[in-house]
Amino acid sequence: MKKPPKLVTTNLTEHPSVRAWSRLTSSRMEPERVAILKRKEKGSVYRLSGVGAGGSDVIAKRCPLDKARVERFIYEQVLPKLPASPLDYYGSVSDEDARFAWIFMEDCRGEPYTPVRPEHRAIAARWLGLLHTTAASIQAPSDVPDRGLEHQRGHLDAIAPSIPALRELASVREHGGGVLDRIEDLSRRLASGWSELEQLCAKTPRTVTHGDCLPKNFHIRANGKGLRAAPFDWGGAGLGPATTDLGQLALPRPRDQDREPDYATYRDSVRDCWPDLDLETVRRLANLGQLFWSLKVIHRGLEEFGHDWHSHEFILSNLRIYESALTRSVGRLRGDP
Repeated sequence: MKKPPKLVTTNLTEHPSVRAWSRLTSSRMEPERVAILKRKEKGSVYRLSGVGAGGSDVIAKRCPLDKARVERFIYEQVLPKLPASPLDYYGSVSDEDARFAWIFMEDCRGEPYTPVRPEHRAIAARWLGLLHTTAASIQAPSDVPDRGLEHQRGHLDAIAPSIPALRELASVREHGGGVLDRIEDLSRRLASGWSELEQLCAKTPRTVTHGDCLPKNFHIRANGKGLRAAPFDWGGAGLGPATTDLGQLALPRPRDQDREPDYATYRDSVRDCWPDLDLETVRRLANLGQLFWSLKVIHRGLEEFGHDWHSHEFILSNLRIYESALTRSVGRLRGDP
């Protein structure tokens, strides 16, 4: 069962998130509570209770400046172009540390996307189709990162060279280094067939993609007209092949792998803009989104051996999950059943 977030218990008006919110709103106010949702060196997220419109809760996100620029582009230039913005965006202010900025948005109180529910799959596919076709016509600023094949190849190329040294660690030998052998083999196979991915993406529309479109970042919530999509956490967004977000919604829940995204609804939602994007191409590109996600998290997982964040046993356990996802994606790429 998920633990409740920790609370800031003293001097709430002087908390950095509250001071930043007060600068944005030009009024000094004390929230009912400040909950710590995430607190790390590279970024923090807090919930400020009762300070939003009508006494609603506000999410205060402190993030590196490069990620803040991307999120501002999404909230200020992309999402307002859609018929209904998924979340209210309150604005952004600089942090006292010039390397960071604050983003403020409505607290999303929906439920995480659930692949076993057909209505969730249809809502998500339709919304992503609308996002991708709308964003394709928006000129992105130069600081919006490229999340295409070259970026993903960087993750791939970093994997195999790091494995030999890790294989010699006593903790890896103790807890089973077989997963590293499998990852190394998969990465070499993928590198040898990279031209196939280049051909797949060569004629695929490029657009703004979420980049980390997992169920935890994609909620479905009710309003007066029924259910609607409410994705958030756009720090990994960038420019990449259309439809790749769709595949990531099937991750990282192995038990739900038989519940594919609603490819047909996505295809129907983009048909007017991209008539040549057929159902099979949508399916293959969605699988590519899973492959991209797997490469990213494997690369980051291997880097964790150099830090004290987690035990090596814990890292290896996660790598087994990521390796399983990559195995499925590579198999689908090659037409395996």
